[in-house]
Amino acid sequence: MSEKIAEYGTDTVIDYFVNLQVSGTPEQCYEKILDIHRRTGNSHFVGVFSYAGMPYDEAERNMRLFAKDVMPELKTLAINAPAAPEAAVAGAGTDVRALGF
Repeated sequence: MSEKIAEYGTDTVIDYFVNLQVSGTPEQCYEKILDIHRRTGNSHFVGVFSYAGMPYDEAERNMRLFAKDVMPELKTLAINAPAAPEAAVAGAGTDVRALGF
């Protein structure tokens, strides 16, 4: 990261990071995720639906809205995701409580 800051400057790197954040209406979120994919070539997305002490009810509403309105659209995309490592497939469906979490 320090190399990028040295090359592009702090403001440019901060702007780039801020522009990678996904928020807005379901349509805006979908478009933002597509934009991020075009810019980074990512094959996965990790959403953060609760932050800064947000009430649980609001975080749950965010997650459910994303699952209902955005995920179905994302599933229609033909993105070539790498296959999951064998160890990850073997552990799929494991209850995280069994792992001590």
